Amino acid sequence: MGISIMARRKSASLGMDLHQSVTGTLGGLTVRNARPLCKPLLYCGGSNLRRLYEAADLPDRLCVSGDSLCSFNPAYGQGMTVAALEVQALQGLLQGRAAARGRALDAAMLRGVSAEYQALAGPIADVSFNLNCGEDQNCIMAARKLLSATNR
Repeated sequence: MGISIMARRKSASLGMDLHQSVTGTLGGLTVRNARPLCKPLLYCGGSNLRRLYEAADLPDRLCVSGDSLCSFNPAYGQGMTVAALEVQALQGLLQGRAAARGRALDAAMLRGVSAEYQALAGPIADVSFNLNCGEDQNCIMAARKLLSATNR
């Protein structure tokens, strides 16, 4: 089992400091004897980007999902979950089309699937996207307040 520890600080030693300070349990798991698998890695990114493919005229049978549809600040751990939910929506859509005709999917059944899928996938991505942007905005506002207070 792997445990990732993330924090917002530019010190490369932060990961080791955090690892050394974690004792006892974390989420019910004993981590006291855990050993790092590698040196801490510094991640300096942190942006959210939502592309509105549901409003685009995409080629028929092109379904955009995952980071191509919406990428998240990895600090929130939402990307894989949202991508899985998008795939689940696509699976339901395709199974529904097959069930409606009582046979396996063929090319004719896939006409219009792009627009229908993007209409399903957009709202799935929007929930996490809006939450992440709101939290990032809170961090930005707090940093601005701190900077303005120190610059007086």
